[in-house]
Amino acid sequence: MLVGYVLLVSPCGHDSCDAVPVTETIYTKDECTIRLNYLKKKRPDLYIFCGEVLRDPEVTDENPYLTPPNSADDVFQLK
Repeated sequence: MLVGYVLLVSPCGHDSCDAVPVTETIYTKDECTIRLNYLKKKRPDLYIFCGEVLRDPEVTDENPYLTPPNSADDVFQLK
């Protein structure tokens, strides 16, 4: 389920590496786009973009403390 959007920056530019959040704030699509455009004007050299924040469907009010996976291998298991 889509929660909102965060601003992400890639420290490697267009090379492949993980993007990191600029802030912890979750925005609407429009809010994120406004902040993105502002930052691109101030720092045109940065590779910055809005990324989706998704809620884990298994985390519910009845089960709020679902243990996160230990590694990416736990998430991307082939069946």
